[in-house]
Amino acid sequence: MDSRTHASHARYHVARGHAFGAADHLTGEMAEGDPVLLMTIAEIQLRAGHLDSGIALAEQVLAAELSSAGSLVRLGLDLAPGQEDAGFLLVEMGAHAWMVEGRWSDAAGAFAEFIARRPQYVPAAVRLHEIEAASEAASEPAAVVLPFRRLRSA
Repeated sequence: MDSRTHASHARYHVARGHAFGAADHLTGEMAEGDPVLLMTIAEIQLRAGHLDSGIALAEQVLAAELSSAGSLVRLGLDLAPGQEDAGFLLVEMGAHAWMVEGRWSDAAGAFAEFIARRPQYVPAAVRLHEIEAASEAASEPAAVVLPFRRLRSA
């Protein structure tokens, strides 16, 4: 199926209020490099439960535009109550970008907010502890960057 046909099917689903049905027809190529549209497609993919494709699109957005870290974190926090794995991965990506910039308190704050929304989600608590320990131990915070890690289930 070509991209025009996919787009037509996606519009059909959206017009009928079935955004999740549209997820099967939306691809990153349709965004033609537009980070806002790419992020929208990523969000639809994630909300429809397409974790791998949604995260891959979010990674493309972040690679193209580091300033999108805040958008990733906000979406991750929004997804946390119902789709904690997707939410965690988005917060992780955004927080990692902030740590590269030396914005340790923003990164820690993102995970603290995630934990407030999903208190039993252990990977977020572990990550918050790692960020706090690394930021305290670092004499030059921008020089210590914790590696980005994907969950094994993703």
